[in-house]
Formats: sequence, structure tokens, C-alpha cells
Amino acid sequence: MVAKTVNRSIIHKYEKLTPNQLIDNTTALAIVYRKRFKKNLGITSEVGEYKASKLLKLKRVEGNINPGYDAIDGKKKVQIKARIFKSNTDRTGNFSKHRFDYALLVLLSPEYEVMEIWKASENKVLGAIKAQSYSKPSLPIGKFMNIGQCVYLK
Repeated sequence: MVAKTVNRSIIHKYEKLTPNQLIDNTTALAIVYRKRFKKNLGITSEVGEYKASKLLKLKRVEGNINPGYDAIDGKKKVQIKARIFKSNTDRTGNFSKHRFDYALLVLLSPEYEVMEIWKASENKVLGAIKAQSYSKPSLPIGKFMNIGQCVYLK
């Protein structure tokens, strides 16, 4: 059986969209997908990075494989973690072993709207990770909030 290829006119239509329009279309599709299939498309990190960078005027790093950071703030390296917020006990994604100056935690609504952005220094993040008994280099959202400061509130 031969797989049907993606309709090229649809791709051409999306290539003409601005970055904001592309994110809006992608999140709308992800919301419909979640409702229909009861599964997430896995775009939360990408949407969170894009929206936080835009709101806080950061320069995003291009490509999927970066040296431990997702954006640049002047000369500072920024790791960005994003989650659709459900509970303070949910965990951030894993922090890489690469150096960064500070981390942002972007809390999104189920519709991918930014609700809050929290900021914590590398020292505070790594100290909190080291102090916990959990084996992975991630933190509960509530812990990140305790060591950080809110830099955006909708």
C-alpha cells in the first residue's frame, strides 16, 4: 500500500503565514486533536518557548539541538520549560547539564495561552535539583515557583 502524500497546496498555505499565525493555527489544531483523540500533540515546549521569547523580548535559538539553552537575553543563556498547568506537583521538563544563566518556567492554559512565567537563576535551579531525592534533573512546578520570581502574570 502506498502512503498518500501531504497535499502540497496546504503546505504552501501554511508557508505564507506569519510566525504568530502559524503558532495560532498549530495550537488550534492541537486543541482539536486533543479533544478528538484524547492525546496531546506534544507542542507545549515549542509554543511556550515561542510565546515567552516574544513576551520577554528574548532571541530564540534556532534548531532542535541547542547547547543547553533555548533563548538568549543579551549575552545570557536561557533554558525555557513549558507546561500546561494543572498542579504545583507536576514537574518541569529535565534541565540539561549544559550551562545557562537562568531558567524560565512558562505555565500555559489548556488553550496554550500564557498564564504565568517564572524565572530562577541557574544556581537556584541546580541547588534545588541537587537537594531532592528525585533521580531526574527536573523540579516540581511549586518548587520552581518557590525558588524563582514571577516575571509575567496574565
